Amino acid sequence: MIAGLVLAGRVAASEGTAELVNVAGEQARCWVGSVLLKSFSYKLIVSCRDLTYPASDEDVFDYGFWIVPSDGKPPVKLGVLGVGKAEFGSNVRFSTVFVTKEGRQQAGQKMGPVVMRGDMRPIKFLETGIGEPTPTLAPIEITPTVGPGQAPEQVAAKGVQLGATILKVVGVAFVLGIGAIVVVIVVSSLGSKKNVPPGL
Repeated sequence: MIAGLVLAGRVAASEGTAELVNVAGEQARCWVGSVLLKSFSYKLIVSCRDLTYPASDEDVFDYGFWIVPSDGKPPVKLGVLGVGKAEFGSNVRFSTVFVTKEGRQQAGQKMGPVVMRGDMRPIKFLETGIGEPTPTLAPIEITPTVGPGQAPEQVAAKGVQLGATILKVVGVAFVLGIGAIVVVIVVSSLGSKKNVPPGL
């Protein structure tokens, strides 16, 4: 099993993501994200689901998190998963990660049975080259909402009719307003003539 992990570790780089598939027939699974920092070390974030404690009927109380160096050296333990959320750092380049069940008697770099493993995959979004086609955003078309049983032409015709009706109402209101102003002016001029004394 260790030989297989070491061989797999020579394939890919360390920056990317990995999905750790359960190889023990259990529900537990993990996701790993790794980025290369400016200090030339790798930052790993691990998120798991359905980890069970104790991990088995035996004296197993934790899950160990391991990486397989890309240079073919033995696997390196980075720590334990705790409640299934963990953060690790590594100066070692790697391409495979795996999880083991650990008992109280195991410490340091002693390895328990492997329960999950996964290979690092590059982040496709960041690996897109200049010569490769890039996705283009489609233009957004806004169409009028059509009710049941209505055709788009009917909706457009109703919009034109509504506009014409509003225009007519505004025109009538304008004419009535002008007429009212004229009436007020005539009435006030007639009233002012009646108040003028005779002979003036």
